[in-house]
Amino acid sequence: MRGLLPHFTSRDLWCGPFVFNLTDLHGSNIFVDCDWHIKYIVDLEWACSLPIEMLTPPYWITSRAVDELEDDELQTFEKAYQDFTDIFEKEEKSFPPTYGSATYRTDIMRRGWKIGNFWYFHALKSPKGLFNLFRQYVQPIFESRRDNFTPHLDEFAQMVSPYWASDALVPKLRTKRSKSKSCENCLRRVGQSNNKSSA
Repeated sequence: MRGLLPHFTSRDLWCGPFVFNLTDLHGSNIFVDCDWHIKYIVDLEWACSLPIEMLTPPYWITSRAVDELEDDELQTFEKAYQDFTDIFEKEEKSFPPTYGSATYRTDIMRRGWKIGNFWYFHALKSPKGLFNLFRQYVQPIFESRRDNFTPHLDEFAQMVSPYWASDALVPKLRTKRSKSKSCENCLRRVGQSNNKSSA
């Protein structure tokens, strides 16, 4: 997971800003009035400052566990994610930029959804869900999903190499094929010229 961090984060944000984050926020910690306006948030023991890229809408906004977001549930969640960020953006832009920064959190959240860091950071936050989230959402970013995937120790290099950069293997293989073909053509020409000089 550490080797994948540069893909899921922006170099410009490695040194901040860091934002207050409620890492254990769920429905039972939020008290609302009869008009559904949030009045209180309780149980702040797990609140902390985290890199701004770890700020995401809560995965439970569609009442599903994060590793259950597949097919129709994923489409429903994606719509809820969009609605959440649209409302968040409207609220965020009604206030002046924080510390003179024009970096909007909603832009960062949308970028995070696009590149997959929503899944990456939730995998890091949930040791119980790490395996499923990695297999379902992180691995396919770097390598096509394969059915009946059973890793063997001798395949370790093949399994790990695609994770260093997305789409890194395809251009390398294309270059290798091109160079091989070029070498074949060169050897063929040398062989033909040797045949002509012998004759």
